[in-house]
Amino acid sequence: MRIAVIGGTGEAGAPTVAALVRRGAQVVVVSRRPPAISGVEHRVADIATGEGLRAALEGAECVVHAANGRRNAAEVLIGGTERLFEAAEAAAVSHLAFISIVGCERVPFRYHRVKAEQERLIAASPVPWTVLRATQFHSLVASLFDATRRFGTLPGGAARL
Repeated sequence: MRIAVIGGTGEAGAPTVAALVRRGAQVVVVSRRPPAISGVEHRVADIATGEGLRAALEGAECVVHAANGRRNAAEVLIGGTERLFEAAEAAAVSHLAFISIVGCERVPFRYHRVKAEQERLIAASPVPWTVLRATQFHSLVASLFDATRRFGTLPGGAARL
């Protein structure tokens, strides 16, 4: 099976690519920069703008959306998902897979609200889909500790610990 991994060089995408390669899948890494892993095809595209996305999905049977954007989350997760639907339909992709977060609809942080909105958008997809809700990556906790060390306070907005 030929699987395109959007954001295949990122925190969730790179391990996804490695696991797919180990299982014998033909993997196409779709990203702005080349992957560190060998044995995969690389196609340049930017899901935040849609540039190169249609061409990058040509020949893919399945697409994994593992791209992330902490600074531009809505552009990558909402706008990017809308662009992905269009490109996937044009490329005759048969299935889409998305990585989300367990309980994202209950977490008051902006990023989690965007992930919950992305899930609502996915539910209306014209292409069959799967959402994998992972538990929170430890990088969030590490960034909170880093901010605490730098600023002497734990950021939280309206959230309460």
